[in-house]
Amino acid sequence: MKNGKINYNNHTLLQWQIYPFKKNPLKGIVAGIFILMVSIYSGMLMNSILFSFIILIVFFIFVLLPYYFSTKFILTEKKIIIQNAFLKKEQKWEYFRRFDYDKKVIKIFTSLKASRLDNYRSFNLIFNNNREQVIEIVKRKIEK
Repeated sequence: MKNGKINYNNHTLLQWQIYPFKKNPLKGIVAGIFILMVSIYSGMLMNSILFSFIILIVFFIFVLLPYYFSTKFILTEKKIIIQNAFLKKEQKWEYFRRFDYDKKVIKIFTSLKASRLDNYRSFNLIFNNNREQVIEIVKRKIEK
């Protein structure tokens, strides 16, 4: 909605949130303690608490952030939006060429053939009791 006008060409098809830490808090606590211990040990080896703190922050922000905060998935008529606490990724449907799915996630890829760059260019949509709906929308949008 912009300036009080609804954009009907880009209406939301499906929207959901996941909370990985709430589903399995033990895994999050163990990972957090492990990273904290590695950071402290690294800091002791380097004789620098600052180095330890930097490693801790980098790991938490770039590796574990999506696990501790909720992630919101929005499928609209024109694009896919994935946003968590500090990051937002969005891309138009035309950018994607193929997809693959299993019980927990659907991966949407940019190239027609498998590539080593798939992990960097793909979007992962994690299901939350909406597997069939997500698969149907992705099939309809990508197989056009």
